[in-house]
Amino acid sequence: MNSRPLLPLLLASLSTWVSASAEAHMPLQGDAWQTAQAMPPGQKRALAFAVLMQDPAASLPRDRVRMLWEAAVAEARELRIDTALSILEPLHLIEQATWSALDTSLLLRQLGRYQDADAVLTSMLEDGPGSLTQPPPSGSGSMEDAALLWCQRGILAFGASRHHEGRSHLGRALALGSADAGMVLGFRDLHAGRPDRARAAFRADLGSLRPGPWSSRGWGLSLVSDPANLFPGQESDSIASHLRDTYVQIQ
Repeated sequence: MNSRPLLPLLLASLSTWVSASAEAHMPLQGDAWQTAQAMPPGQKRALAFAVLMQDPAASLPRDRVRMLWEAAVAEARELRIDTALSILEPLHLIEQATWSALDTSLLLRQLGRYQDADAVLTSMLEDGPGSLTQPPPSGSGSMEDAALLWCQRGILAFGASRHHEGRSHLGRALALGSADAGMVLGFRDLHAGRPDRARAAFRADLGSLRPGPWSSRGWGLSLVSDPANLFPGQESDSIASHLRDTYVQIQ
């Protein structure tokens, strides 16, 4: 069969497709943000934001930043991590904030890109508060930011099976005042059969001005994990056995 008559049809189809594509991309110029913002929430709107963020402005209005963040969070909840990251990663390059670094690293971790996730966090700590080269200023909000970043680095390292590095990062976060780092270390010690060390971590948070909800639970589990120390020299074997069974069920 002669295929030559098909050539004009193919050229016409290609021309139509190019014209349609050009029209589809026209809203991305001029009033592009207004057009995208007017779209109903969902994947198409997020994809429009992702296209716009390929060539973002040097700075963005706060309402637009929040709009982009909410779209990225919605995509992440639907497990469309690539789309969420295509919005949030360039947004972090603009914002250079602790919240954007933490969220970007979480998305990268979801994709298994542990090294890239750690690089995002590390870049926020280099030569800044909580870095290895200078101490954080006391009484500063940046001290809390550094604690959050080091804590996330520790959790990230554990996820990548770099346990020694993870404990080191969490210890750094703990020294900067991170209660979350203490909780993670406490529960890891508890899981590893080190109730005394776990108890010390939970006790520190219980004595703080604003103890977290997990500190009392962790403290209780650290006691239950070794019932013999709870009832020395007593005939409370049934109580100890019950506590031990309860601990096993919780695990």
